[in-house]
Amino acid sequence: MIRSDTNSFIINGAGISGLTTALALAAKEYKITVFEKAEGFEMLGAGLQLSPNAMHVLNSLGLGRWITEAASTPQSIEIANGITGKKLTSLPLGERVKATFGAPYAVIHRADLQNILFNACKNDPNIEIHFSSEVVEMAPHANGVTTMIRQDQDVNELQAKGLIVADGVWSNLRTEVIGLEPPESSGKIAWRALIPVQDKEQENTTCVWFGPKSHVVSYPVRGGEYQNYVVITDGPNASSNKTITIDAEELKSRFDGWNGDFLSIFEKQARWTGWPLFETPKVKRMAYGPVAIIGDAAHAMLPFAAQGAAMAIEDAAVLAKQIDIHENAHDAFAAFEKERIPRVSKVLKTARANGRIYHLSGIRSEFRDLGMWLTPARLLSARQNWIYGWRP
Repeated sequence: MIRSDTNSFIINGAGISGLTTALALAAKEYKITVFEKAEGFEMLGAGLQLSPNAMHVLNSLGLGRWITEAASTPQSIEIANGITGKKLTSLPLGERVKATFGAPYAVIHRADLQNILFNACKNDPNIEIHFSSEVVEMAPHANGVTTMIRQDQDVNELQAKGLIVADGVWSNLRTEVIGLEPPESSGKIAWRALIPVQDKEQENTTCVWFGPKSHVVSYPVRGGEYQNYVVITDGPNASSNKTITIDAEELKSRFDGWNGDFLSIFEKQARWTGWPLFETPKVKRMAYGPVAIIGDAAHAMLPFAAQGAAMAIEDAAVLAKQIDIHENAHDAFAAFEKERIPRVSKVLKTARANGRIYHLSGIRSEFRDLGMWLTPARLLSARQNWIYGWRP
């Protein structure tokens, strides 16, 4: 039985942003109903990075213990030129980051994080989650919002204090109902694979390789049992997020001229899956009366700042704070939008700029490498302080 309570909130989407928001609001004793159009969770995907700004939120929700058990905490970021193999710099993580920002820098498999969030929601009496269902229409009004919920073949009406759109980059509510622009193809593809780790101690780092029009990131997941590889290359403009599979030898051919030691990753047993990358070029709206838009539905970004999940998690904390402050959803969501748009816009721009730097070629890449080689690691790390230092 679905509750119909004008003092409750509806969340459309049970991804990282939706589930984190459900927990943040339930902690403040609001009643939450989450709708997810999938039949259930597919425990697929790849790794993601949880910087201290995200970890503060997850810790505040009482999830720190489970995150610690499932995640890894790399000791450093090792950056190298993929063509020459030359190491450019080493940025400390581990205890240094925890001491500086009060929370660790963790890496985790997306499915593991989603499972932790889902189990926490399932055990919270203030949260209901319904699969095979989604919000298809909405009618904002002075007292909140009336929604139409499609569940299998049935359509039901449900009222709430507010609606939170958290259904990802391909949100139908964002484009067809609210009328915002669809995401744009970046012309790049992220090829991902999980490769079993042979020597756990040796692999407890995040590694980055730069190359012309490409770069690669790797870090441990699943308790260090696997190394998550993300290989980003140019690709054709895509019109959907449909995944692509590729043979390892074919992917390896795109890295002709790269260092031989690096190319050995393509010789390991792995399934490479390509995900076309889309982004929201500009964040114009995150609120529409009693409707809030969060996570990738609001600000899908390229992975060059490793902040996509972190921004969604931040959204949850800020939204819960503003709802707790204001009597009605209209005012709460307007305040949420005002607080979030400047920050997520700056992170979007940072990710875009990082991508240009990572993929430089020719003489410009040589200047980049020289600059990184000469700049003290503490100064390079400090460029991220404004991101990592955020707290809810």
